[in-house]
Amino acid sequence: MERVRVLRHELTFRVLHWVIAVLGIILGITGVSISEYLDLPIIDMGLARNIHIVVGLFFVAFSWLFLYIFIASGEYNWVSLKRLGYGFEYLMHEIKLFFKGEHIEEPIKYDIGKRRYIEKVIPTEILSWWGWFLTGLILISTGLALIYPDELMFINRFWSFLIPDLGGEPTVATRLVHLFAAGFSLAIFIVHVYSSWVYGLIGSIIHGYRMEKVVKKKSRKKVVVY
Repeated sequence: MERVRVLRHELTFRVLHWVIAVLGIILGITGVSISEYLDLPIIDMGLARNIHIVVGLFFVAFSWLFLYIFIASGEYNWVSLKRLGYGFEYLMHEIKLFFKGEHIEEPIKYDIGKRRYIEKVIPTEILSWWGWFLTGLILISTGLALIYPDELMFINRFWSFLIPDLGGEPTVATRLVHLFAAGFSLAIFIVHVYSSWVYGLIGSIIHGYRMEKVVKKKSRKKVVVY
C-alpha cells in the first residue's frame, strides 16, 4: 500500500489542541476536588476552587478561539452536521466488526494528484466533535451560572425546572448537570484518545505530519486505491 507524508495539522491547530487538552485536565482535577458529590480532595478545596474558576475562564476563551480557527480553516467541513448520519453508520459497522473480532479498515485517504484529502477523519470523530460541542456548551453555561449565580439565575432556574425535587438552592440542579456533563466529556475524551492511538493519529497532533494512504489515477477511467 502506497503512502505519502502529508501535513495533517497546522501549528496553530496543534498548539490550541494541546492548550485546551491541558486546561481540560486541570479543570477535571480541580473539579473533582471541589465537587460536593465526590469525596476526592486531590487538592485543597479552597485552592482548587480558585484554580478551577481562573482556568475555566481561560478554557472558554481558548475554546472559542479554536472554534473560530476550526471553521475559518475549513476543518469544520469534515465534521459538519450533514455528516452525522455517516458517522453513526460507520460506528454501527465498527461495533459489528468488533464483536466479530475484526478491525474496520482505515477510511483516511489522500489524493496525491490533487494534493488534498478525500477523507481526513475517522467518521466516529464526527460524533465526538458534536458530543464535545454540546457538552462544552452545557459545561460553560452551568460553570458560569455557578460562578455568577445572581447574574445568571435564569440558567439555574432552567435546570431546576427540568430536574425538580432536589431541594436546597437553585444551583443544586446546575451542579448536578455540570458534574454529569463533565463525566460525559471525560468518556468522549477516553474514546478519542483510544481511537487516535488505534489509527496512529497521535503523532500528527504532535509534529503535524502523517503517512497517509494514497489514491491516484492509473488511467482516465479508473481510480485505484493502494
